[in-house]
Amino acid sequence: MLRVSECIARAALERQESRGGHTRDDYPGPSDEWARLNLICTQDADAVAVSRQALPVMPADLAEIFEEHP
Repeated sequence: MLRVSECIARAALERQESRGGHTRDDYPGPSDEWARLNLICTQDADAVAVSRQALPVMPADLAEIFEEHP
């Protein structure tokens, strides 16, 4: 559980935005750039490394479900 907690903390420090339950005083709002990225944590020896990975494009039929309707 300590390793998972470290991953969460490192990813939160890497992300320069606030979204959902993860908020930062220095980055108060969401970012379109960060909405297109995943942060991947890996263990390298005894250290945790954080890397960025682009999200795949959402299929159109699934995107329709998430579109805002007036």
